[in-house]
Amino acid sequence: MLNLGRSGCKFDLNGGVLTKISPSIHYNDRLFNQYIKQQSFRCTEKFDTPETLRYNKEGDLNSFSMKYIKGMDFNNFCINSDINRILDFINSIISFIDNNLSNSFCTKIDSNVFSKKIYNLQNSIKDKDLDRYFDFLLSNKIDTLPIGYSHGDLTMANIIFSDKFYLIDFLDNLFETPLNDIVKIMQDAEHHWYLNITSVYSNKVTIFLNKLKDNMRDAFKRIIDSVEYVYLAILNLLRIIPYVNSKQEQNCIIDGLKKYEHFIANCR
Repeated sequence: MLNLGRSGCKFDLNGGVLTKISPSIHYNDRLFNQYIKQQSFRCTEKFDTPETLRYNKEGDLNSFSMKYIKGMDFNNFCINSDINRILDFINSIISFIDNNLSNSFCTKIDSNVFSKKIYNLQNSIKDKDLDRYFDFLLSNKIDTLPIGYSHGDLTMANIIFSDKFYLIDFLDNLFETPLNDIVKIMQDAEHHWYLNITSVYSNKVTIFLNKLKDNMRDAFKRIIDSVEYVYLAILNLLRIIPYVNSKQEQNCIIDGLKKYEHFIANCR
């Protein structure tokens, strides 16, 4: 049995079936939401997800099974693929997000949902050096978002590179917006979170993450420069802090937050 990722979920591989097991009773609802998102994912020419087979509520810990997909992680995909294949991935993921944005609707939201999450997070972290980021979030509430399809945790670690690009580890969010997926991609492409959690370093991986960052910025510049995006990006980085395992990871998050200092200063 494998224990992967930061959620604490365990994975059991038996033949061609992979079972994801909740780490606690409190995580069961979130696991079920992940199952529903994976089950309802509509595959495209480039993107797919492992077929879900069964959700199990027996016992204290829920689980669900899916077909096992053999493929590569992002490191090996970059190292073993030619430039055209990697550029195809970059273009495909931008097209995927752009399509989801086109099918979303600008919707009024309850900003108190964010405020409650921010207060709870600030109380759990209790770091005075981060108060200016919490103050920014609490002083610059957003009340509209493009609501539409979102994977929820669209990072390089949650993609299997095979005959298609298989999305895994879907995540429910406070609000379902494609902006979440831009934020999560940029978490790896701009802030290099992926490079901090991978065990294999390659200049080629870094080069293509930077290429992904540049292409994402070109494609979604208007969105990335918006207060809504910066709001979600800062909140996303703060939410990672309770899960960091090393000083290197902590520095990665802090450096990412500092990139928004100019934006914060101009909002005051």
